[in-house]
Amino acid sequence: MVSGQEGHETGEKEVRSLRAQVSSSGVTVEVDAPKSQDLGKAMAEIRAEYDSLARKNLEELEKYWGQQITESTVELTQSSRDVEAARSTALGLRRSLQTLEIDLESLRNQKAGLEANLAEVETRYGGQLEQLRGLILRTQEELGGLRDELGRQAGEQQALRRVTGQLESEIQTYRRLLEGGEEFR
Repeated sequence: MVSGQEGHETGEKEVRSLRAQVSSSGVTVEVDAPKSQDLGKAMAEIRAEYDSLARKNLEELEKYWGQQITESTVELTQSSRDVEAARSTALGLRRSLQTLEIDLESLRNQKAGLEANLAEVETRYGGQLEQLRGLILRTQEELGGLRDELGRQAGEQQALRRVTGQLESEIQTYRRLLEGGEEFR
């Protein structure tokens, strides 16, 4: 609202401005009412118009800013919901990530344990395999020796059989000779 002093000064300026316009236009206006009444009435009309315009502007501003505040509140509420949803999603993802990291570490530990077991088994069975290879080589050598021995013994047996066959043949011959040798006497 305009204070009384300011309104009075503004009113005087407007009156002077109107007088200057009237005097420059060359129009002569005659008024039956006394000057002080016309000026007071004009000031009252101007004030009423100014007050009406000020109320109208104030109402429009209140309406505009009310609408802006309502829209901002709606946007802020939606943004708050979006932020809360994003926080919730981020928290869920963070928990999932922590769970996956724990699972990954567990799997790494399990893999390391299995690799250590595999290395131990390979070492143990590698040593046993070398022992078995050595045993197989010795056994093969022994088998080779036994084959040679069996071959030698088979040769000796055959030689003995020939000798035995020859001896039996000679014994048969001597028997016949002994049996028929009485005839020779």
